[in-house]
Amino acid sequence: SYSFCTLLGRESRKKKKKEKKKGKKMAGKVVVPRNFKLIDELEKAEKDPTSAGISLGLEDYNDIFMHNWNATIFGPMGTAFENRIYSLKIHCDKNYPNKAPIISFITKVSMDSVNSRGQVDIDKIPVMQNWKSDLSMMDCLMGIRQEMVGKERKTRQPPESNY
Repeated sequence: SYSFCTLLGRESRKKKKKEKKKGKKMAGKVVVPRNFKLIDELEKAEKDPTSAGISLGLEDYNDIFMHNWNATIFGPMGTAFENRIYSLKIHCDKNYPNKAPIISFITKVSMDSVNSRGQVDIDKIPVMQNWKSDLSMMDCLMGIRQEMVGKERKTRQPPESNY
């Protein structure tokens, strides 16, 4: 059995926890609903369709949840990727933007950060490894392209084909 003082102390601690949580929500940044963020990303991609050698678009405009996207990365000049167009698919699950999107190459590519099925390894692309909800799919694609001009620039590429 509990004494009145023990119960009173317990209630007081619960109340302080609730107040602390409320304070965190109020003091933190504004949380943008998932679909608003995705619409914003779509609008930016449509306004600048080939930003930095990258294009991005919704796979199916009837997909009201905006889960599936298509992207293109133009092979950077002066690298083994030059003169190639790489097609990718992106999946934003219900946890996006709190969780990085799942990105896979459709076009075969040889990169340390891409597995044998074409899926990009989140742990090998710095922007995806250090994911924050204010980042975007375009940030991920620019991170992948950065790998192409960085340490992967001379990696021999397979003949053009798809996974």
